[in-house]
Amino acid sequence: MPKPSTNHSAASSVWRSVDADGSPKEERGNDQPEFEQGDSEFAALERRDMLKLMGASLALAGIAGACRRPEDKLLPYTQPPEHITPGVPNHFATVHPHADGAVGLLVTSHEGRPTKVEGNPDHPASLGAAGVWEQASVLQLYDPDRSRVPLRRERMGLTPATWAAWDAFAAKHFAA
Repeated sequence: MPKPSTNHSAASSVWRSVDADGSPKEERGNDQPEFEQGDSEFAALERRDMLKLMGASLALAGIAGACRRPEDKLLPYTQPPEHITPGVPNHFATVHPHADGAVGLLVTSHEGRPTKVEGNPDHPASLGAAGVWEQASVLQLYDPDRSRVPLRRERMGLTPATWAAWDAFAAKHFAA
């Protein structure tokens, strides 16, 4: 490692080369070049090959910019919901059912979409804490594979049903 010179003048404190150090060559150690000739990945590329490579990368970058997302139009409510003000979150208390009971939750909702779930400190089952299942319940609402129609369980599996069939089933089974 070269040592800086002991001369403290402003002109000599900046080295211009290794020889400007002023130390003898024997103290400097190895005078071999740091990198061998041709060690670089691009040393074998000619100027024309490098220009071809740069041109191809610019062309591919242009293709990536040509792919655009489809434009969706945002439309305002024709009749806005009563308790929804854009930009102002709503807070409400609810429960998340489990096999052994329910967990009380406080939910923050932005424009009708729940965004944050916390435990309700006044509920004896949660005492202010929400577990992983309660936190993940928000993601179920945005799941694209979520069923959009009622399903009826039959011998061969689940089959789509109508809402009228669901109403008849619910009235018969949940009347009590």
